[in-house]
Amino acid sequence: MVCTSQNPALMSMDCDIFLEETPMIFNLSAVDADGVESPQSAPYTLTPPPKDAYGNFIPQAEIKADVVSGTTPLTVSFDASASHDIDGTIDSYQWDFGDGDTGTGSTVSHIFMGAGTYTVNLKVVDNGSATGTAATSITVNAPTDNTQGVQITSSNILPQAVITATPSPADNSNIAFDAYSSTDTDGKIISYKWNFGDGDTATGDYVEHKYPNPGDYNVVLTVVDDTNASSQDSMTISVVDLPAVNTPPTAIISAALEQHLVHFNWDYAPTQDLAGFHLYEDGIIICDITDPDARQADCPAYIDSGAVQFWVSAYDQAGVESDSQFFIFDSTGVFDKPVTGDAPLPVHFSAGTSFDAEGGITAYNWDFGDGTVGQGLSVNHDFTIPGTYTVTLRVTDEAGAVTQTTMDIPVTGTINQPPVVHGADFTVDQDKSITGTLSGSDPEGQPLTFSIAANGSKGTATITNPATGVFTYIPKAGVYGNDAFIFKANDGVNDSSAATVSINIKQKINHPPTAGEQSITLAEDGKFSGNLSADDPDGNALTYTLTAGGALGTAVVDRTGAFTYTPNKNAFGTDSFKFKVNDGVLDSAAATVTVNITPVNDAPLAKDDKAETEADQPVSIEALANDTDVDGDSLSISKVGNGAHGTAVISGGRIIYTPNQGFVGADSLTYTVTDGRLSASGTVHITVTPPQYLITVSWEYDSKVSVSGFRLYYNGSQVAEVSDPAARTLTCKIPQSDGVKSFALTAVDGSGRESLLSNTISYDPAVKINHAPAARDITLQTPEDTVLTGTLPATDQDGDKLTFSLRNNGSHGNAVITDPSTGAFSYTPRADFNGTDSFTFMVNDGTKDSALATVSITVKPINDVPVARVDSLTIPEDTKVDIDVLANDTDVDGDTLTVTSLGQPAVGKVALKADRAVYTPKADYNGKDSFTYTISDGNGGTAVGTVNITLTPVNDAPVAIDDQAAVEGTEPIKISLLSNDSDVDGDSLRVVSVTQPLSGQVTLSDGQAVYTADKGFVGTDSFVYTISDGQGGTAKAGVTVVVTAPRQTISCSWDYNADTSNLTGFRLYRNGVMIGEIMDKNARTLNCKVPVITGTQSYAVTAVDTSGVESALSNTINYNNQ
Repeated sequence: MVCTSQNPALMSMDCDIFLEETPMIFNLSAVDADGVESPQSAPYTLTPPPKDAYGNFIPQAEIKADVVSGTTPLTVSFDASASHDIDGTIDSYQWDFGDGDTGTGSTVSHIFMGAGTYTVNLKVVDNGSATGTAATSITVNAPTDNTQGVQITSSNILPQAVITATPSPADNSNIAFDAYSSTDTDGKIISYKWNFGDGDTATGDYVEHKYPNPGDYNVVLTVVDDTNASSQDSMTISVVDLPAVNTPPTAIISAALEQHLVHFNWDYAPTQDLAGFHLYEDGIIICDITDPDARQADCPAYIDSGAVQFWVSAYDQAGVESDSQFFIFDSTGVFDKPVTGDAPLPVHFSAGTSFDAEGGITAYNWDFGDGTVGQGLSVNHDFTIPGTYTVTLRVTDEAGAVTQTTMDIPVTGTINQPPVVHGADFTVDQDKSITGTLSGSDPEGQPLTFSIAANGSKGTATITNPATGVFTYIPKAGVYGNDAFIFKANDGVNDSSAATVSINIKQKINHPPTAGEQSITLAEDGKFSGNLSADDPDGNALTYTLTAGGALGTAVVDRTGAFTYTPNKNAFGTDSFKFKVNDGVLDSAAATVTVNITPVNDAPLAKDDKAETEADQPVSIEALANDTDVDGDSLSISKVGNGAHGTAVISGGRIIYTPNQGFVGADSLTYTVTDGRLSASGTVHITVTPPQYLITVSWEYDSKVSVSGFRLYYNGSQVAEVSDPAARTLTCKIPQSDGVKSFALTAVDGSGRESLLSNTISYDPAVKINHAPAARDITLQTPEDTVLTGTLPATDQDGDKLTFSLRNNGSHGNAVITDPSTGAFSYTPRADFNGTDSFTFMVNDGTKDSALATVSITVKPINDVPVARVDSLTIPEDTKVDIDVLANDTDVDGDTLTVTSLGQPAVGKVALKADRAVYTPKADYNGKDSFTYTISDGNGGTAVGTVNITLTPVNDAPVAIDDQAAVEGTEPIKISLLSNDSDVDGDSLRVVSVTQPLSGQVTLSDGQAVYTADKGFVGTDSFVYTISDGQGGTAKAGVTVVVTAPRQTISCSWDYNADTSNLTGFRLYRNGVMIGEIMDKNARTLNCKVPVITGTQSYAVTAVDTSGVESALSNTINYNNQ
C-alpha cells in the first residue's frame, strides 16, 4: 500500500512513491466502515519518463490551447502549466508557433496572420538542464468572401506575397528564398516573415535556409504592409538526401577555489540487499555512505561559482550501483565566492552542467589561456603568473559538433620577470670537443632550464644538463675558424632573450714532439725492459727510433717506445743511449736515457807468487801485485797462513815472511785475498837461500892471451862472471860456511872455452851484507777539494840513510814527495772528487829498494751547489708550452735535481708540474717574456736559472659581442653591430654576413644592420652576424630584437583642489594597470606612451601621499589620443 484516503467521495488522490526505471503496476481497492476491502480493481500501469545520461528524469511537457482552428487573423491562448518534472522543477518554457514567431513563459498568447496549418512546439527545461517537448496543431483558414487573396479594410488593398525558391526541389545545399516578386499596390511592404516548415523562421526579403532532414516542407511567407495589412504565400519544398542536422551541445563552466561542505537529501525505498550510497560530483565519488538507512549527508564539493551537478547512487552488498538521483546545485547566493586570488592560484573547473539535447557529450577540452590545455569533465589547474586568463571549454557531442564557452579568471600578484642569460667565448682545438656551462640568472630566483635556440654552421652544441646549462660542442671534422650558437633559458614561465656563445675553433698547427729523458737502474749482468716517454702537443701518434747505442751495453727500441737494455758481461757503471720520436711529420730532439748499472760483486782471482830470501832474513811479498778483480774492486789480504819452515804476517797490504832460524830450502804459504765481499786463496812459493857474504876477488892475468872475460867458482860452483877482458877484480856473494873456502878463476875466450888461471886469487870475506829497507802502508783522509800533507813511514834495519820516491800516483788526485830525504808529501784531490784513492812509494838505502808501500786516502764528500743554465725558446703567440728546465742543468755530485719554485713572468703565467715549467702566455701577446726558477740538489745546494721566451705574432680572431635592440611594430631600426666588437690586433673590422631572423628581415647598410619586423609580429626575434678582420679571422655574435606592439601617446589632465602639503605626486591607470606616474604634486597633466587597445578604456588618476598611500580622484579625467 502506497497511500490511502478517508474521503469516500474522492475520485482521485495524490501519492508519494519511489519511481522505478521500469513500468510500475498499481491496484485500487475500496474499504468499508468496518475496514473490509473490496476486491482490487484491474491493474493500472505507470510507465515513468526516461532519464538523461546523468540519471535525471526528463521533464514532461503538456500544451493546452483555447482554440485549435479559425480564420485569419486567429488569436490562440496556450497554457503549459500542466507540464511537470517528477524529480525537480521546470525552469523555462520555450514556444515555437510555426509561423516564424516564438515566445516564452508557462502561458502565452499568439495571433496567426496567415491561413494554413501550424505546428506549435513547446520545449521545457528542468533544473537539471534536461529538456522535454510537446506539440499541437492549429488550423487557420482564409476569409470566406470571394475576393481571392485580397481583403479590403478601410479601402486598403492587401499586399501580395510571392515566393521564389532556388533550387527546388532541393538537395543538401542551402536554398535561397526570395520575396522580390511580392507587391503592395497602394503602399509598401514593411515586413517579410518566413516559416520554413521545419520549426525555423527568418525575416527579410531574401533569406537562405538549409533543411536538416529530407522530406516535404510547407514554406509560408507572410508580408505586412505599412497599414499592418498582411497576406501569405506558401510553397512545398521537397528536400532529398540531406544529412541529419545535429543540434550542437551546450558548454557550461563552473569554477571553484576550494571545497565547501554541502548538505544533500534524497529518498530511496529500502531493499533487503541495500548496502549504502555513493554521492558523485562530476562523475567522481565525494562521499561513500555505508549506512543503508541514511537519506542525507554533508559532503565536500567544489561550488564557489556557477552550477554543479551531483547525483546519488545506491549500491548493494556486492558493490553494484543502481537507481541514481540527480541534483543541480547553483552556488549563486549561497557561497558565490569570486574565483580570483594571488598567483599561484589553483582552480577547480567543472563542465558537469554542460548538456547535449540529442545525445551525450563525448569530449571536454579545456584551454586555460596560459598556453596549457586539459581534458575531462572536471580538471584542476594552477595559474602561476598574474594576469587575467580567459578559460575556454570546448565540448563535443556524439555527432562531432563542438560548442565552446569562456570564463575569465583574474590572477593577482607580482608579474614574473623573464630570466637573463649571458653570452660567452670558448676555444676548442680543431677536431676536438669542448664541454662548458652556460650562464644565466632569474630575478625571482626560479630554477632555469637551458635550451639551444640555433646551432652554428661549423659544429653542433648539445645541452647535456638543461638544469645546470652544461653543454658539449663538437665541431665538424676538419673545420676551423669562428662559430657560434644561440641559447636561451626558461624559468618555468618566461623565456629569456637569446644569448650567443662564440666558439673559436683553433686550426691544428703541428708542433714537434718532445722525447722525454729518463734514467733507469739495473744490476750488472741483468736486463731491463720498459717504455720510453714522449709527448706531442697535438696529440699525434708517435714513432720511436734509437739514435745512439750505449758503450757498456746494447739498447733495442721498437716503434711503440718499448725498449730493452742488456749490459755487457761484467760491465757496470753509468751508460746511456739516445732516441727520438716522430709525429708523422716532425722529429723531436734526441733524448738521453741514462743507464745506471749497479755492480754485482765477482770474486777476485788470486795467482801464485814466488819469493826468495836468505836464511834468517824476512822478506816482503807483494802477493796482490798479480791478483785481479773483474769488478775493479780494491783488494786486500784478509788472512795468511804460516809456512812449514817460517812464519808470515800481513803488513801494509803485503806478506812479511820470516824463515825459521837457520832454515835453508823451499817453503810455501797460502793467503786469502778479498774485495770486501768475496775472497780467493793464493799460494806463495818461497826459496830460502843460505846466508851469504859480499866478497871481493882480485887476480892477475897476462894479457897476451886474448880472452872475453872471467868466471869465478866457489867450492866448485860458478858464483860470478865478468865480461871485461881487462877486469882484474869482481865483487860477489858467496854462501856463509865454515871450513876451507876453495876459489877458482877461469878465463873465457871468444869461443866460450875456459882456461884455469894458476895465479893466486885473493878475496875479502869481511864485507857485511846490506839489508833492504822497509816502507809501510798508511791510511789517511781529507775533505773534498782539500790538500793533504804528511810524512811517509819507512825503516832500515841497517840504519842506512833512506831516500823516498813516488812510484804510482793516485787515480783521482796528484801526490808529490816534497822532501825525498824525509818522506814529506802532499796529495791534492781532483776538483769535486770524493771517494777513495791511493798512491804507492818506495825507499832506497843507497843500495837496495824497499818493497812498494801504499798510501790509502779517503776523500770525504762536501756538497757542491748545482749549476742552472739559461733556457731559451721561441713559440707562436697563444701557444702553451711544457718546458723541461732541468734538461741542461747539472750537479757535479750527481745529485738528483728538482725544481723548488718558479718566478712569475712579466706577461704570461707559469705553473710547476712534475719538475717541468708549464708556460701559458697572455692572450694575444707577442714579444719577449722570461721567468726564473730555483733548483735544489736535495742536500742544501740551490741555484737560480732563467728561461727566455720569444713569442712570434699570430693573427687573432676578432671578438664579436651580442647586441640587443628594441623597436615598436614594423618601424625599421638601424643596429650598429660593430660598436661593441673588437680586435686585439687592431685590425679594421667589417660585417661580412647576416642570417635572416624568423619574424623579420635584415639588410646591411654601411656596416649597420637594418631590421624590419614582419607585419603584426610582437615578441623576441634574433639573428646572427659574422665579422672579419681581413686577415682570415672571423667571429659570430647574436642580435636580439624585442618587437613590441605599436604604442600611442595619450595626454591626460585632471583637477586637484585638495591640500597638497602631504602630497608627492600622481599615478595614471588604464584598465586598472598603472601606465605612468609623475612625482610632482603641482602637476595636472601627464603624457604617456601606451600600447594600442581597442574597445572602451577606463582611465583613473590616484594621488600619492608621502607615505606612498594612493587615493583615487573622483573628478573627471580628460585624455586625448595623439
